[in-house]
Amino acid sequence: MVQKEVYSKMLFTYSWGSWAGFLLALAGHLFYLDVCRYRAKGKANKNKEANNNLKKLC
Repeated sequence: MVQKEVYSKMLFTYSWGSWAGFLLALAGHLFYLDVCRYRAKGKANKNKEANNNLKKLC
């Protein structure tokens, strides 16, 4: 009962700066994941290419 009374009067508001910071952090995180995925793909292609070159030599 007390908990309901206390939390019913709490109201959280966020300034535009908080929202902008959140969106900027989210965009940065998504960009970071995309870069990591791109770099991993490039390394996989290099490994594949190296393996193909070894097979040609044998």
